[in-house]
Amino acid sequence: MLKASGFIASSYLMALGAPLLFFLALSGGDASLLFAQLANMAERFLAADHARQVAFLGEVKVVLIGLATVLIAWRLPRFLRDLGRELSGEKP
Repeated sequence: MLKASGFIASSYLMALGAPLLFFLALSGGDASLLFAQLANMAERFLAADHARQVAFLGEVKVVLIGLATVLIAWRLPRFLRDLGRELSGEKP
């Protein structure tokens, strides 16, 4: 149960870190450009009316849940294989 909880938690942390990695790649690895992009997004989000904010948050939620689902599906076969080996007592 602890291994499964750790697997799910690490998958969700990867999904939450993926947008940061995406924006860091867009900025070419420059932290000042990264924070400038994030500030621009924050200003536009705060300037938008409530309906647009809710719509944007809904899209972000769908993207993050989808990304987490893809990550879990990608990592699941290896996790199950390792768990099966560990439960059967095999050495790696």
